[in-house]
Amino acid sequence: MEELLKHYHLEPTEIKKLEGYGSINYHIKDKNNNHYVLKHYTDPSELALVQAESEIINAISGKLFFKIPANSYGKQTSVHQYADKSFSRLLPYIKGSLLSKVKHSPGLLYNFGKSIAELDRSLEGIRNAEIESRKFIWDLQYCLLNRSKIKYITDHSKAKLVEYYFDRFEHFVLPELPDLRYSIIHNDLNDYNILTNGKKITGVIDFGDITYAPLVCEIAIALAYIMMGKEKPFEASHQVIRGYQTLYPLNEEELKLLYYLIPARLCTSVCNSAEFKAKGEDTEYILINEKPAWALLEKWISYNPVQVKNSFLKAAGYPLINLNKKTMMY
Repeated sequence: MEELLKHYHLEPTEIKKLEGYGSINYHIKDKNNNHYVLKHYTDPSELALVQAESEIINAISGKLFFKIPANSYGKQTSVHQYADKSFSRLLPYIKGSLLSKVKHSPGLLYNFGKSIAELDRSLEGIRNAEIESRKFIWDLQYCLLNRSKIKYITDHSKAKLVEYYFDRFEHFVLPELPDLRYSIIHNDLNDYNILTNGKKITGVIDFGDITYAPLVCEIAIALAYIMMGKEKPFEASHQVIRGYQTLYPLNEEELKLLYYLIPARLCTSVCNSAEFKAKGEDTEYILINEKPAWALLEKWISYNPVQVKNSFLKAAGYPLINLNKKTMMY
């Protein structure tokens, strides 16, 4: 640990290891009561991507009304590589309650939607070749890369359900991808990456899955997690959509695709949980959303596609789909 910190000239009084994946993370407090997060990466092939992520965070940090983990170190980038080719980043530790740990009031959910829009609007027009060339399993447009992991789902009926939703994605989303708005997005706005004071969003963390994707994927991913565990999941989703529409409106076609994108994200999550379990690599942190994801997926199959699309359109203030149209595709 001393070798990791030497570059940053820190004199820590407390060091605590944090949960996470992709890097080894530490919460550090120094003698001046400053708090930091040190992220240590052991795979040198990720260096260029992490540098790109750092540059983008630093570029947008001054445009937001909530905090993000911008550079804590007095240079252009906080990324430092060591002799063994591993590297680290020093980031500010952002205090606040996790969205997963507080009551999701309508006002808080509305503010969450507005905050997502604020983040997405700040990223509009930013381009980065390293991020744009990224293609990985957690990028929703590439969710079908997870099909090979269905074999790890031991319950046959659950495996069939995942295959069904991947099939829906293939037939109803893939053909639409070329015509969608694309942008760099956070790509993992789950409720463990969002900080709040209970009334509004105060911070967004963990940009490790940042990617270049259809803009609508951002809110689809956020809604997948917000709807989990809710007795009335659509009421929660509508508040988020209403908040989003005030700053950076989605169009009608994007909103209709949420019916397919939300379960596609849930399927991605349960496929990877099943793989981690099969390989003995599961942890409480990795599997934390497994049960609620399955519960929402199993509810989703009972929802009428047109009614779901109409509920999202209504929340955004658009005209509804005519249920009597014989040509309506589900």
